[in-house]
Amino acid sequence: MTTVLYRRFDGGERLLYIGISDWLYDRAVMHGAKSLWTEFAATGTNTWYPSRAEAKQAEEAAIREERPLFNRYHSALGAKERLVDYLTALGRADLLEAISSWKWSYSETGRCRSASIEAPR
Repeated sequence: MTTVLYRRFDGGERLLYIGISDWLYDRAVMHGAKSLWTEFAATGTNTWYPSRAEAKQAEEAAIREERPLFNRYHSALGAKERLVDYLTALGRADLLEAISSWKWSYSETGRCRSASIEAPR
């Protein structure tokens, strides 16, 4: 079964999110129901891989290299700070509370470590 690696961008071409799915439409519906980044998404790209394993490997590398704002896993150090800056610049401080409980998994060299994000008071 083929698997898609998808990238979603805001209106300014800022990379919001990278993900993979075997069922792109169903995954888009799920994101629309619960993912904060979807309200900012304006464009996207899709790249198909012959297997889920290949797509997963490409996804992890792309997240580390391209540094999307809303990916919490395989992110580079400073990801949560970039997201806070992005939301603040958009005047969306209301979303900082929503992301305050998120767990982040950083991966600079393929090894992950976790951190939390604090909402400003």
